Amino acid sequence: MTQVQKAEPLFSNVSQQKTNTYIFIALTFLILLASLLRLYNLGERSFWRDEAASVGYVRSILNGGLRENLIFSRVQPLYFLIIIPFYYFSQSEWGLRLASVVWGIASIPLVYCFGARLFSRKIGLVGALLLAFSPFHIFYSQDLRPYSLFLFLSMLIFYLSYLALEDNKNIYYIGIIAISVLGIYTHIYTVFPLFIVNLYLVIGWKAYHHLLRKWLLSHLAIVVLCIPALYLVIYHITKGGTRLSDVSPGLRSLVGTFYVFTVGRFFFPTPSNLILIAVQGAVFAAGLLMGIWALWREKASEHGRQRLALFLTAATTYIAIWLISLAIIPLFDEARANYLIFLLPLYYLLVARGWDYLSNSALKTTLVSLAVLISLISMYPFYFQWDQVGKGNFGAAAEYIQRNFEENDAVYHTGRTTSIFNYYFDWRVPQNRFERMSGLISNDRIWLVVFKPKGGLEFGLESLQKRQSSTQEQQNDAASVCNGYIKDENFHLVDSKIFPGKNVLTICLYSLK
Repeated sequence: MTQVQKAEPLFSNVSQQKTNTYIFIALTFLILLASLLRLYNLGERSFWRDEAASVGYVRSILNGGLRENLIFSRVQPLYFLIIIPFYYFSQSEWGLRLASVVWGIASIPLVYCFGARLFSRKIGLVGALLLAFSPFHIFYSQDLRPYSLFLFLSMLIFYLSYLALEDNKNIYYIGIIAISVLGIYTHIYTVFPLFIVNLYLVIGWKAYHHLLRKWLLSHLAIVVLCIPALYLVIYHITKGGTRLSDVSPGLRSLVGTFYVFTVGRFFFPTPSNLILIAVQGAVFAAGLLMGIWALWREKASEHGRQRLALFLTAATTYIAIWLISLAIIPLFDEARANYLIFLLPLYYLLVARGWDYLSNSALKTTLVSLAVLISLISMYPFYFQWDQVGKGNFGAAAEYIQRNFEENDAVYHTGRTTSIFNYYFDWRVPQNRFERMSGLISNDRIWLVVFKPKGGLEFGLESLQKRQSSTQEQQNDAASVCNGYIKDENFHLVDSKIFPGKNVLTICLYSLK
C-alpha cells in the first residue's frame, strides 16, 4: 500500500512531463506553420496607399521630420521607429513587411500562454491555432501598418494585468507600465485594452481591493509617461482631424466586425463562397454561444466569475465603442475593424472554450478541423487573386506609367495616391509631376490616375452579380471614368487601362490635339 502511494506522484509526474512535451511539440509546429503562412507571398503584392505612407513616415523621420509627422498626422511614432532597422536592411516590400510579420508570429505563443492560464492548456492551444490560421490576422501580419504590433502589446496588457491581479508580483506591474506606454505610442486605441482591465478590476473589487495602491500607482505612471501622446490626441480632436469617416457605423458594422474576424477581409460573398461562409459562420457562432453559456454555468466558482467578468468587460467595451461611434464620433466601421484587433484573441479563446464545452470528442475535432480548413480556403483570394480583389495594384499601375513615360509628361492624381507612386516611380530621371490639377495646359501629355475606393461589403455585393467584362468594355469604362475629369477640349484620349480590385485604379493618357 505504501509503495502504491509513493508511486502515484512518480507516475503523475511522468504523465505531466509527457503532456508538457506534447504541448511543446504542438505549439512549436503551430508557430512554424503560422510563420509559413505569414511569410508566404510576403513580397509579391505591391504596397497599397497606407503602406506607402508608412514608408513615407520612415523616410521623413530619417530626414529629421519626426515632429512634423506627429503634428500633421494622427499616427503614433513607435511602429515607424521600429521599421527603421528593417528599412536599412531592405527597402523592398518583403524586407519592410517583416516589421509586421515578427509581431504576428510572436502573438501565437502569447495567446497560448494567456489561454492556458485563463482556461486550460488545451483551450489555449486551440485559441493559438485559430489565431495562427486567422485570415484577418495573417493579412495584418503582412501589412506595413502597426496593427500586428498593436495586437501583440494588447495581449501582453491582458496577460500581465491578469497575472498581477492573481499573483501580485511587482514585476508584473512594471511590465504593465512598460507595455502600456509602448502600446499607446504604437496606437492610441491601446486605451481600450486598458479600459477593459480596469473595468475588470472594478467588477472584481472585493477580490482585488487590497491591490488598489499598486494598481493606481502603475496606471498613474502610465498617464504621466503618455502625456505627449494624449496631448497629440487632444490636439487632433480640437483640429477636427480624428474622424475616420463621415458615416456613423450602424448595425452592419456591429455584425461586420465578427464577419471579418471569422473569414477575413478578402473572402467576399460570391456565389461560390456563400456556402463556405455560412458553414464557417455557423461553426464560430456555435463556439461563441456555447462559450458564453459555459462561462455563465461556471460563474459559481471563483475562477469562473473571473473569466465571466473579463469577457463581460470586453463585450461592454465593444458595445460602448459602437455606441460612441453611432452617436458621437466614428471610432470604427466594418472597413476599419482592424482598429478593434485587440479583441481578436479574446474572441478566438471564447470560441475555443465553447467547442471544448462539448462532450463529444469527434464533434470537437470536426469543428476545429472545419474552422482551420475554411480559413485556409478563405486565404486563397489573398494569396492568389490579389490583382482582382486587392486594395489596388499600385505597383503595376506605376510601372505601366513609368514604362511609357516621356520627359515632359505630367502625372495627375484624383485621389490620395501620390505617396504610393512616389515609392514606385524612379523620379531621378528628368520629368515633371503634379499633385493637383493646376497648370494642366502647360503639358503636351498628361497621365491621369483615378482612384476609386470601395468598402469590402460593397465590393462583395457587387461580386454577386458581376460578369466578366470584355477588353473593349474595360477600355470604354476607363475612358468614361477619366473624361469626367478632363474638361479641356484640346486634349484627346490616347490610351487607358484599368487595374481592377476592391480599389480600382484607372490610368488614362491624354495628349494635345
